[in-house]
Amino acid sequence: MTDKTGIAASPRFRAYSDELRQLFGELSAVFYDCQRTFAAIIDVNPEGPAAGSAAQLEHEHLQHDPPYPSRAPSLVPMTSYFYLSTAAEHMGGLGALYAAEEVAYPPPLLIRAVVEHAARVVWLLNNEIDVRDRLARAYLEELFSRVEYKKTIGRLAGKQSDEYKQAGEALKGLRKEAEDAFGEKVVDEAGVHRIRGASMPGLEDCVALLISKLMADAPIPDARGVYDRVSNLCHPTSYTHAERWKVVEHEGKQRLASNVGATDHDRPARLAMAAFCEGVKHLVSYNGWEHTQLDALMDRLPPSS
Repeated sequence: MTDKTGIAASPRFRAYSDELRQLFGELSAVFYDCQRTFAAIIDVNPEGPAAGSAAQLEHEHLQHDPPYPSRAPSLVPMTSYFYLSTAAEHMGGLGALYAAEEVAYPPPLLIRAVVEHAARVVWLLNNEIDVRDRLARAYLEELFSRVEYKKTIGRLAGKQSDEYKQAGEALKGLRKEAEDAFGEKVVDEAGVHRIRGASMPGLEDCVALLISKLMADAPIPDARGVYDRVSNLCHPTSYTHAERWKVVEHEGKQRLASNVGATDHDRPARLAMAAFCEGVKHLVSYNGWEHTQLDALMDRLPPSS
């Protein structure tokens, strides 16, 4: 079927070569491997942090050095686990997509989510900050979440609703809790949450920090460009669609054919794998766990470029 220009109106999405199908199988296997490795790391460490690890020492400090709130010791472990378990499930989803060859457009959405969640974990578990600064980052995460919830419930239920009022009270309570923990105001004159002189980086900047770390041996002018590229593959952005198709002659007529090659699948996939493994590496190091399973996984990853 063609439109008035003679260009096929229904281009074939799945005209995949044998070479691409082999690549899809390989990528699927590694994505699933990432998901399983994370689960295995958690399962073999049921007792939590190892003795003498940063996580264990910080947990003791936050339990026995008042006036920290009672839930303070759990903020960093739970946030890092929630975010990485989410990323791991997305890796499994990517494995399923590539196994089913449903890869014309869906993968970048999950790849972006993996990179975003991993970036937050790497920022939170930065090994160059002390226990109070890490706790401050966990509270900044919590405050950001409460602000987002208040905004969302206000739009869904209205600002006169009981739900919106309760969300506002919960935000006030969290601010008071953080102020008591750190002995300082947590909202600056510009209305920005700030604790111990630091504010929470925007998601774009947080991802750029991770990408800069991953690309340290081959830096680019602005690491945000990588995030822009992945994001534009998720949003209605016409240039990314135009790049994925080419006009070819077929039986005297013009038609659209896929312009997507192995590199278009391989590079974003390796970005997700590298980001995920970096997040897991920070979690393993923070908890003082053995690196054996993670090292084995990283040995099986495709080489980066």
